[in-house]
Amino acid sequence: MEIKHPPRSHACLRRRKRRLAAGSAGPPVSSGGVGIGAGLRAPGLPPARGYQPPALALSRARLCLPSQPCQPCLRVRLALPAAELGGVRGLQLNFLELGSNRAGWLQVWRRHRAPGSSLWQVRFDCFPAESGRQVLVSLRTIPDRGLALSRSRLVVAEPPGPVFTHAWVPEARAIEVWVPEGPALMVRLCHQLALECEELPRPFHRQVLVLGGRHISLPYEFLVPCLCIEASYPHHDSPRSKHCPFRDQPDAYGPELWSSVRFHDYSASSKDQMAMVLSASCPLHPRATLCWREVAAETAPCHDVPNSTASEEEQAYTLDKVDVHPQLCFRFSYGNSSHVECPHRPETAWNVSVSVRGLQLHLHLTSSVPAAFSAALCQRHGRQCEPEAPFYTVTRPEGSAPGELALLLPVHVLGSCVLVWRSDVHFARKQLLCPDDTDVLCGTEPPGPGHGLALDQLQLEPVLRCTGPTACSPCLEARLHLTTGTGDPRRPAPSGIPEAEDGGKGGRWPAVDGTASSQPNVTGLLLLSGHTYASSRCVAVEVQAPLAPALPGQPLGWVTFRCFEAPLGSKLHVTAYTNSRDHWRLSQWQWVPDCSWPAAQAAILQCQVPRLQVSPGPKEVVVEVQGAMAGHSYTLRLYHNQSHGASGPGRAVTASSPMNYSLPADEVLPCLCLQVWPETQDPLRATLCPFSHDAEAWERLWARSRLILHAGGQALTCSLSAPCDLPAELVPCWQPAPAGLCQALPGLRQPAVGQGLQEFGGLRPHPNLCVQVWSDGQVRLTQCLRDRALPGRPDDLLLLEHEGNASLCALERSTCTPLTNFTSTGVGRPGLLEQELRRDVAAGQCRQIWHAENNTGVTLWACPLHKYLRARWVLAWMGVLVGAACLLLLLLLKKEDMKGWLKSLRADYGSEGPLRGRRALLVHAMEPVAERAACALMAALRPLGLAVTAAPGGGSGIAAWGPLPWLHAQHRQALRDGDTIILFLSPAAVAAAHQWDARARAVPGAGAAECGPGPQHVPSPDDVPTVAPCEAFAAALSCTVPELAAGNGHYVVVRLEALVPAVPPALRAAPAFALPSETGGFLRALAGPGRQRGRWPEPYVAAVAEGLRRSVGE
Repeated sequence: MEIKHPPRSHACLRRRKRRLAAGSAGPPVSSGGVGIGAGLRAPGLPPARGYQPPALALSRARLCLPSQPCQPCLRVRLALPAAELGGVRGLQLNFLELGSNRAGWLQVWRRHRAPGSSLWQVRFDCFPAESGRQVLVSLRTIPDRGLALSRSRLVVAEPPGPVFTHAWVPEARAIEVWVPEGPALMVRLCHQLALECEELPRPFHRQVLVLGGRHISLPYEFLVPCLCIEASYPHHDSPRSKHCPFRDQPDAYGPELWSSVRFHDYSASSKDQMAMVLSASCPLHPRATLCWREVAAETAPCHDVPNSTASEEEQAYTLDKVDVHPQLCFRFSYGNSSHVECPHRPETAWNVSVSVRGLQLHLHLTSSVPAAFSAALCQRHGRQCEPEAPFYTVTRPEGSAPGELALLLPVHVLGSCVLVWRSDVHFARKQLLCPDDTDVLCGTEPPGPGHGLALDQLQLEPVLRCTGPTACSPCLEARLHLTTGTGDPRRPAPSGIPEAEDGGKGGRWPAVDGTASSQPNVTGLLLLSGHTYASSRCVAVEVQAPLAPALPGQPLGWVTFRCFEAPLGSKLHVTAYTNSRDHWRLSQWQWVPDCSWPAAQAAILQCQVPRLQVSPGPKEVVVEVQGAMAGHSYTLRLYHNQSHGASGPGRAVTASSPMNYSLPADEVLPCLCLQVWPETQDPLRATLCPFSHDAEAWERLWARSRLILHAGGQALTCSLSAPCDLPAELVPCWQPAPAGLCQALPGLRQPAVGQGLQEFGGLRPHPNLCVQVWSDGQVRLTQCLRDRALPGRPDDLLLLEHEGNASLCALERSTCTPLTNFTSTGVGRPGLLEQELRRDVAAGQCRQIWHAENNTGVTLWACPLHKYLRARWVLAWMGVLVGAACLLLLLLLKKEDMKGWLKSLRADYGSEGPLRGRRALLVHAMEPVAERAACALMAALRPLGLAVTAAPGGGSGIAAWGPLPWLHAQHRQALRDGDTIILFLSPAAVAAAHQWDARARAVPGAGAAECGPGPQHVPSPDDVPTVAPCEAFAAALSCTVPELAAGNGHYVVVRLEALVPAVPPALRAAPAFALPSETGGFLRALAGPGRQRGRWPEPYVAAVAEGLRRSVGE
């Protein structure tokens, strides 16, 4: 697909193109100062929640660009069925802002048809519009196929926050805030984090009410980029204004930024690992690399170690394969500033000493960890001494006891120095030991003639050393221009000619007057050494030039050495010298290119970063590594990315390409990220976090989140645990009734931060207190203290008192009702308890659960109401007793009628039962309300003499036959014996009847299936009687409906009128009765035609109806 949209201009929108492949989403773009985003949803996916195609939905959004004020805009969501887009090449959305007549358009073009697509969705994030303007949006197809949709929406801006001004006073380390004339403002300083503005630590945390026309000075601890000023009105949920003036202030990125960070050192020599954890006021994620200090002083320079970037997880920086040493430090870089932090422990894992024994250097090494050590002679120049071949190695193997290791080095030049380092790690310090101060050559070659080779020029050039098409490594090629020697290399050069030794581009020697050399050949030993921090190499080349006698300084030609290998981005020091007594020497530093070098991008595996493609499915998500090279190994890491870093080490999978990984769908969370890299040293990594906007992933995250309340101390605390960061708020609320409304407590709403404990500033526990977790305008989690043993009663009343105002109001039904209008039960005279409640507050009988000193300006009281409610109940009981006395008096006045009714009742109950000898089969669904009602009905019909069998039931018969065969057998027996079959309708039974009726209509004859066990059916002891909740009743319908339609059997249908409003169509052929209101007619139907006259059932109607009411009420 191709999306074309125009950016905003003064009177119209100019045209601009953007291409998106089908099924991808385009990121927001900006042009002309206005950000516009468009995207196309993948075909075949379900439509967005709430949109049924074809649909065109409009909503309000905000466009916020850096260093610009936010402005309102219009967001568009479009969903169209692919079946209606046949022959359509594209879509066009037209925008018209009424009033200003500013227009624009957006085009979506189809690149190719995706197979099996059923739905196309288009998302356009922002059409900028002026506040208060009506925007009309219409859709047409390209070419026009008659499909047209149009919508309009009024764009309304959010209310502005309060206005204030500020000034930075650096000498006082404070910020002055001025509030203009008008309402007072609550002002504070805070640190802007990812999702909230966190208060400053004490004693710098202050939230001050500043009156209009006044100003306040707010001190701060450190000047950091995230330091902000926030102002709001004193009332609850007021608009807020926030200024963060130091984000672009260079002073905020200076030493104070690093002073605000606490460094926790967890480096361990036993693990060969450097590890530090940062605790910062601002959400910093600096880059950490290794550097080396030559001396243990904070002011000493720290030299960078190439390719030593540490990995970060939850602001924990780790680097493996490191020889931990107090002078091998981390350099943290953020913006244009950096800070060096060295390990806090002064001890080292190993030590070495040297002694001279004749022409040998004797090294004594002691190590507390298994390690391998290398040593090499070096030639010291000032503070530098580069190791030169040969190298000598000694190892303390794994599992060996700590002890002393010895190493002997031959000395061919007295006073030689030696460098010792650990060679089993990637990053190691080199300890220099110099028994004397004389120089040492690279090797052990003998001195040459006095007039031999002379070095004229040294050139270094980066090249690739390859063993295959894609198996290359970077190195530096050294080219040396040689001349004949002058005999005095330290002779001053003429004016304007460089010296022989040049640390930059190599020196050039001039020709000198003198006699010609008598040597027939120019012979010498040329030595080249290349050194990085972690490695070194020294080579020797014998050069013979069969020339006639030549003058000193005569050019001999070029010598090329290929080559010195070095890591990408490292710095290599190459030194060239001869063995002649004249001691010619040139040296040069050269950087090895990094992965931006074009020649390295296609030839070096380290520079080839694969791509990640995620394909979601109904049960699993397939992660495909694209662009991987065949035959190479890659590591795929899955981890939870949070605002303070990655959570845990995650899961890593290593495999060879091609590489696909299947992830179960129930493990997909919004913070799940993927990272892939090749198995090479210090590789580049590709990272993808594709589920941050997945609605199902967010629902899955909320299902795994837990809210726990802690009421052990004097203050209420809570902890919110979740695998990812939750953009939510914690809202304490008051809930007197378990299923009632939970009233939010004013001023106590706070954002959810991290996984630890969160306090509510001294809120005391009470049984009616709850905490709700709000996100996206919904209550996601709720936890209450109702079941805890805490001071207070569930019927306590919550009173609110404003600071500086003696008036009290009661929090109920989302409002705060003044006590002058308050009634405890909703009836009675308002203000009846005002004086009593004020007296209880003053006397200390009400429990204070929130103090006004906690920066909200309100005090909350929990006052008991049970003593007042008890007095009202006494009056109510007196009224009941008086009413009962009046009723008895009325019955005495009608004594004759009363005597007749009692005689009738005694005669009926004293008989053997009007339904004696009759039997009935009661068929009901297996659900709790049906089972309770069936039991109550059987108990009420038993005094009438009716024998009732319930199906499904229990006993040996159902255990032997199974539920369905036993039910069919009971039904056949009831038909054969002429018993009454009672069909008892509950909600589950009605649902089963509707399903049976729909299945019978869809498949004619489906209801006439075999409804009983075959004549040869013999139950097996191994049969396991299992049946679904509604399967027994549906099976009974398969037998009942055909018999009922044929007029066979005696069927009666009863329904619970409180739960079942009507009888299903399949059962309307039988007489139906609504219980308990039609109990009398039901009893007459059970008795049959012979007993339907007279008043015989009236004494039994009340008992049967009361039993059913109690069962349904439970």
